[in-house]
Amino acid sequence: MWPLITGSDTTVLRDNVPMGLDYKSTEGALVLYTHGSYYKLMLYKSCDGWWAPWDGNATVSPDAKLGETVSDDELDGWCDSSGDKETSYKMYNLSEDPSETTNIYDESEYATIQGLLQKHMCAYWQPKEDMSTLEGTGMVDSAFTRANAFNDFFEAAYHNDRYVTYWKERENAYNELRYPMSEYFEVLDFCKVL
Repeated sequence: MWPLITGSDTTVLRDNVPMGLDYKSTEGALVLYTHGSYYKLMLYKSCDGWWAPWDGNATVSPDAKLGETVSDDELDGWCDSSGDKETSYKMYNLSEDPSETTNIYDESEYATIQGLLQKHMCAYWQPKEDMSTLEGTGMVDSAFTRANAFNDFFEAAYHNDRYVTYWKERENAYNELRYPMSEYFEVLDFCKVL
């Protein structure tokens, strides 16, 4: 495993990874290795930069060098001029643009790659019971439960030396789900035509 981590072994063990798929807010991402590069498709209705934890400054803008910080005002100016605040779909070539500063979604030269990303995203972005492919795992109702679950979690930690290894009183009852798919799930625009 260490050669994979350090990069001396470039074997690709898995070509796609979904991240943070949230049907309630229609947000999430998918990274795909294809055509010799890593690409990322994001569903995100905002524009944010990468933030340096030591000083709170944004670390990306097209004019900054990798790792160089920019001010909040500079980042806001870049977001305003880039159009990233206006679009929900973003696509990046992570191999060439690790700071995700150049949105290549709907660029004609990336149409094939965009189609692959969308296909993979749609395989994951569907209710589990409606699975039409074996590629994705599907989505299930949100795990958010009753309002006092947060307090219950900390109470369990308090009685276990401030550590929770596993906590579950019982299976979530359907009427406790705050965001059932039946009320919030929507098929993504590009999944309707694939």
